[in-house]
Amino acid sequence: MAVGYRLATCVVTGLSLWLIAGVSWAGDTSTQPPAPGIPSGPIPAEKLQADLEVLVSTIKEVHPNPYAYVPEAEVSKTFERLRPAVDRPMTRKDFYRLVAPAVASLKNGHTFVHPFAEEFKAYIDGGGGVFPIAVQFEQERVILRDCLGEGSLPLGGEILAINRQGAKELCQRYASYMPGEGRAANPAQIERAEVLWVCLWLDFGADNPLELKIKGLDGKTATYAIKPVTFEEIKSRKGLASQYDLLSSGKSPYEFRYLEDSKCGLITMREFKDRTAFGSLLKKTFHELRSNGATPLIIDLRSCPGGDSQCGDMLLDYLTDQPFRQFERCEMKMLPQFVGMFLPASEYDEARKGALLTNEIPLVRPKQNPLRFQGRKIVLIGRKSFSSSSSFAGCVKHYGIATLVGEEAGDPTDCYGECFNVTLPNSGITVSIAAKHFVCPGSLGDGRGAMPDHEVKQTPEDLAVGKDTVLAYALEQLRKASTGQTQPPSR
Repeated sequence: MAVGYRLATCVVTGLSLWLIAGVSWAGDTSTQPPAPGIPSGPIPAEKLQADLEVLVSTIKEVHPNPYAYVPEAEVSKTFERLRPAVDRPMTRKDFYRLVAPAVASLKNGHTFVHPFAEEFKAYIDGGGGVFPIAVQFEQERVILRDCLGEGSLPLGGEILAINRQGAKELCQRYASYMPGEGRAANPAQIERAEVLWVCLWLDFGADNPLELKIKGLDGKTATYAIKPVTFEEIKSRKGLASQYDLLSSGKSPYEFRYLEDSKCGLITMREFKDRTAFGSLLKKTFHELRSNGATPLIIDLRSCPGGDSQCGDMLLDYLTDQPFRQFERCEMKMLPQFVGMFLPASEYDEARKGALLTNEIPLVRPKQNPLRFQGRKIVLIGRKSFSSSSSFAGCVKHYGIATLVGEEAGDPTDCYGECFNVTLPNSGITVSIAAKHFVCPGSLGDGRGAMPDHEVKQTPEDLAVGKDTVLAYALEQLRKASTGQTQPPSR
């Protein structure tokens, strides 16, 4: 290591489930406590101007390289244009709509503005409902992935309009509030049901039905009205409720199922978190796999926003006996606000304040594990595999631990992460800022995420009949391998 402190290899997810209970993820911190009172009315322009100064100065101070994707001059112009726009009192919502795209223009997936976690929590806790739809983007078309409301909607159909506004344009605006690594807008975030629900709530409230104009797979276009549904009602609905990202927040970090027909284990990761509980779950799961005599294993990361990458190391210990590491090196600045968080007090040097520190990450050398899985392994990835789930997939790919099936992971193998939070003093809006730069083994620095060995996309036609295209492909490959029809999908 270049310096003497221990690096916590924890890539904290960016836009994960921030909106539920305003949760704080492992490694997330704040420079100050939330404002004691959230402004309910317009905020004076001079106070919002002060918030802008805090926002810009903190990003410049904390981020290892805020100009990694956009030249400094262009970034400066973007924020300079904000100042004359804040020339009158604004509500938090209006201020958010102004600053969120500006921060997203940095094209950093872990540097973003949080939208109204406190208000949304209060609304939900009070029995408020959401419009229970989920979408998928297919070549810029907005496809209806699921609906847990009353009535029957044409799943797999294209949503043309939402409350008489173009669905494509509306979702593009929502995506502009939420960056991706190397991208100023991230439509994949809108595919997360809970993110879309908040965006629709901010725009349309939930007092009246939502009008959807949908072109079905049969080519016919019709208009539908869906009513808001409370979380308690959603939990009682059948169908794909368990797949909703938001609903998983109160469940275990993952779900294990033994697929009897395929003699295959299936681990669905919702989040990497809580090492102690996760360790117990892993032991139980892999003991059950051995008891059932399962030879193949599928790990589904397609809707996993990330979390604590050390939990990923724990899972990898059950998959391989070869040395591995999810990160080759990490960089961060020496800052006093990192002391006790990322940096021990004994390592802080005031004379080097602001200096960029580089840590080489040692290999993890697995010890003997009697429950280590020896069978074929497939990992499902996709556009919503962010942060620590993306680095996990990259590790699996680099060391040949399993075969990747699905779509390119949502974050690149060379990216910025580990969020440091600041609450703006007057608006009470929270901003996350990436504090570290991570480089994964084998990264080409080309902005690409872990690539699947077999690219498979969920089709609208399969959505319409409730078929999981990607999982079905993986199971078929395992079936063929077991009958000798193809080479086993593992290395």
